[in-house]
Amino acid sequence: MVNARGDAVALNRGKLKNIKSSGIFMSDNKNAVFIPQKCPKCGKIIKELTLSCNNCGEPIVPIIAVNSE
Repeated sequence: MVNARGDAVALNRGKLKNIKSSGIFMSDNKNAVFIPQKCPKCGKIIKELTLSCNNCGEPIVPIIAVNSE
């Protein structure tokens, strides 16, 4: 099972490979897709996988959907 929060931390530290600008990346032979969301503090839409808002710095828990076949 893929731990979404653990993968996000690993991605933030540069440990995951094959990252694409579309927000889709590979992890342990599973397809994971980042779901864009709105910052709860400033309202800006976060479109890339990050752990904090680029506008106001508010910590964000990324939402990642995993398709494991």
